[in-house]
Amino acid sequence: MLSILFINTGESFAFTYDFTSGIFNDVESEHWASYPIIQMGRANIINGFEGKLFKPDDKVTRAQFAKMLLLSVDMTPDSMQRSGFKDMSDQHWAKPYAESAKEFFADSISEDYFYPDNSATRQEVVAAVVRALKMQDEKVDISQLRERFSDFSEIDSKYGKYIAIAVKNGLISGYPDGTFRPKGKLTRAEAAKIIYQDIFVKQPVASVNGKEIPFRDFLYKADKEETYLKAIYGQDMWTLPTVDSIKAKALKNILDSTIYDSLLLYKAHEMNIKPTTFEVNTDYDNYVKEIGGEHYIRKKLLSEADVSDYIKDRIKIKKVLDRIKNQTVTEEEIRHFYNSNRDNYEYRTISHIYISNLKRTDAEAVKLAAEVSQKAKSGQDFYQLKGTYCEELTDKNDYMYEFKRGTREKLFEDIVFSLSVNQVSNPIKTSYGYYIVKVLEKNYYSYDSVKEQIKKELNFSKNYSVMLQTIEQWFKEAEIKININ
Repeated sequence: MLSILFINTGESFAFTYDFTSGIFNDVESEHWASYPIIQMGRANIINGFEGKLFKPDDKVTRAQFAKMLLLSVDMTPDSMQRSGFKDMSDQHWAKPYAESAKEFFADSISEDYFYPDNSATRQEVVAAVVRALKMQDEKVDISQLRERFSDFSEIDSKYGKYIAIAVKNGLISGYPDGTFRPKGKLTRAEAAKIIYQDIFVKQPVASVNGKEIPFRDFLYKADKEETYLKAIYGQDMWTLPTVDSIKAKALKNILDSTIYDSLLLYKAHEMNIKPTTFEVNTDYDNYVKEIGGEHYIRKKLLSEADVSDYIKDRIKIKKVLDRIKNQTVTEEEIRHFYNSNRDNYEYRTISHIYISNLKRTDAEAVKLAAEVSQKAKSGQDFYQLKGTYCEELTDKNDYMYEFKRGTREKLFEDIVFSLSVNQVSNPIKTSYGYYIVKVLEKNYYSYDSVKEQIKKELNFSKNYSVMLQTIEQWFKEAEIKININ
């Protein structure tokens, strides 16, 4: 993965994201709405109550929903504006949110009243969401709702258009029993789910060459990064003294990865790369596992379209990288590398005697190893000495073996390759104890025996280098904007 430093374009960041926010004592991980509640808490869209409570089953008030809605569309409440509502004083906590969001509630407020403490109804919420998304002017056939919802007659006429628009755009679907329940009161958990699905995850976290990256893509990466970090630091990592540095590094990694993928997808569009249905179906199970499995899909409120889009994006990215990595190496390059690095293909046929420093003190071990080494140097049969003194049961009867560079500790390696044929070493100290080594032969792996290995290594190196250069150039040419802090 490339490590990329992103420079802010000078625009103010639209969102914050803090791993240590969004923790509520009354929202357990298995709660059906825990994921949207946690994620919007981390983005500071919802804050909860004293004692780190969210009260998911309480009815959401119009004031509470106005705040969620306003912040989710990245609108800053006007705290300086005087309240124009008779039922809200200038000191009311929700006054700036109600004043700034009143256009979203235009159909459910009077000239002088906002009704901040009233429970929000489903039809009021839908109308507010549609207005917040600027969809209110879309043309729809309201009569289709009659066939879709058995309680169509309960929908107030002024809300029919908004509900039809919401249905058309997949914002709502109603209940399994065929009802919409327009005057039903939403719980805070239901309100969080609506805001999360219909607005929050669709907001741009960044853009590449004008192509916006939705927050959902950022959350895919955030989930993976958090899982990775917990494997390293433990489940309580957000309480560690170094939490600030962990969070800062994690946020950068997530942004790097999110924008990296987005740039490659932008290039996939330029290259007209399109996954086939066969490719998507073939890799479906693997990609679902990569996302986190069926449990993740349900918990994260992902639709079939979300999963399908994710799979298509993964395939597109792979195809872009495959097109970049199209370099091949010639026979001449392989032979040149072999001749220039012949020492790398040198090996020794050796035998060794191992003396443990676990069964005795280190001083006793080095003394015994020195005695055995001296006996071998004085001409005693190395094979017999190995049978008498070697304390490795697996190697005791294996008199000789091939030894090549890069397979043991460097000190051991350097001493072995400095010995002449039939020369016996002094005791060599390693992490495991002491070794006395005798070199039996000096050899080189033939060109033909290592040709395919060299070809594979050169291909990887050459293609990786080209890939880095190509992507780095793409980043230099790209216009990147970031909307998160």
